[in-house]
Amino acid sequence: AGMTTPPKPNIAIIGVSNNAPNVAISSPANGTTYTAPTNIAFTAVASDHDGTISKIEFYQGNTLLGTATTSPYTITWTNATPGTYSITAKATDNNGAVTTSTALTIVVNKPAASTYIYQSTTSDIWTTTADWNPASIPTDYDTAIIRSGEVKIAQNYGGVVKLEPNGIFRITDNISAND
Repeated sequence: AGMTTPPKPNIAIIGVSNNAPNVAISSPANGTTYTAPTNIAFTAVASDHDGTISKIEFYQGNTLLGTATTSPYTITWTNATPGTYSITAKATDNNGAVTTSTALTIVVNKPAASTYIYQSTTSDIWTTTADWNPASIPTDYDTAIIRSGEVKIAQNYGGVVKLEPNGIFRITDNISAND
C-alpha cells in the first residue's frame, strides 16, 4: 500500500477593511450668530471603532481654519469678519479613512455702527481722541465726519476707519470732501 496524500486545507483570504470614522461638530450650535470682530471656538466629537482618530480638520467652505490632533478636538478661528459661513469638520483615522461632518451655518454680523465727529478745538491741531465726539476710537464700519470749526471738510459713509500704529486715523473707503 502506498502513502495517501492528506487533503488540502481550505484557506479563505478575507480582506481587511477600514471603516471610516464618525465625526460631528458639537459646538457652536447650527445658526449661532456673533458680532465682528470675534474669535469663534469650534469643537468636534469623533470616534473610530476599528482604529483611532489621527486628526480633525475644520473648514470654512474650502478654507482650512485649523487642525486638532487630540481630544477634545477644538480650534479657534480668530478675527472672523462679517458674513454667513458653512463650517465642516473632516476626521481622518489612523488608516487614512476620511469622513466629513454635516455642515453647520454660523453668521458673523457687522458691529453696531457709530458716527464720530472729528473737530479741531484749537485751529488745525487734532492730536487727541478728546477731539472726537464721542471721545473714543472709531472702528471698522463707523462713519467719520471731519470738521474744522463749523465747516465739514470730509465724511465717509459707512467706510472703514483705521487707527494706524503711529496714531494717525485713516479713512479708507467711501469718503467725500467739502460737502
